[in-house]
Amino acid sequence: MKENLILYSDLDDWKYFKEHPDEIIEDAKDVITEKLTRGKLELELLDFIKHNNPKSIRDLARMIHRDISVVRPNVMKLEAEGLIEFKEGPKRRKIPVMGYDKIEIAV
Repeated sequence: MKENLILYSDLDDWKYFKEHPDEIIEDAKDVITEKLTRGKLELELLDFIKHNNPKSIRDLARMIHRDISVVRPNVMKLEAEGLIEFKEGPKRRKIPVMGYDKIEIAV
C-alpha cells in the first residue's frame, strides 16, 4: 500500500501575508502522512546533513560511522519523500542537502 502524502498551503498564513505585504514570506512545505516511518537512523541522517554538510553519501556514512550499504537506502528514502535533495557534485557525486530550517513532527 502506497503512503498518501498531501502538500498544502496554510490559508490563514496566506490571508495574513496578503494583508501585510511588507512581511517576508518564508518558503514552507507541509507534508501530512497517515504513517510515521522515521526511525532513529533517518533522524540522525537529517541532523548530520543539516549541520555537517557532507560532500557525498559516502562522506555522510563516514561521518556517522556507518556502512554506506546501510546509509544509501535510507538517504534515498529521505530524498524520495522530499525531506532532502541532492546537488550534483564533482565526479557525479550526489551531495545530500536539507533545504529547510526545521522539520516539525506533530502527533
